[in-house]
Amino acid sequence: MAPLPVYCATKAAVHTFSLALRQQLEGTPVKVFELIPPMVDTNLDKGARKARGQTYFGMSTAAFIVPAMKSFTNDEYEIRVQDPNLPAQWGDRSGGPARAP
Repeated sequence: MAPLPVYCATKAAVHTFSLALRQQLEGTPVKVFELIPPMVDTNLDKGARKARGQTYFGMSTAAFIVPAMKSFTNDEYEIRVQDPNLPAQWGDRSGGPARAP
């Protein structure tokens, strides 16, 4: 992800903020969840993705919602949904596509 330093830095910042907030609110009724989705096929940027020839748009929203909601229900505070269409070793920590080894 070296070509996307701002993207990577903001993901790291949200993760660190979530950890700190979760620790700060420990012992209160407030729960801090961090949802780390893979690429999900939505209308967001779909035109640009098609224009640049992208052929895979991510997992369907319906397929994404099931494991995400199960994780919320189970009080899993760091929720990483893996895209079943991609090999796990190719995914970054969010389950999105990464460069092949």
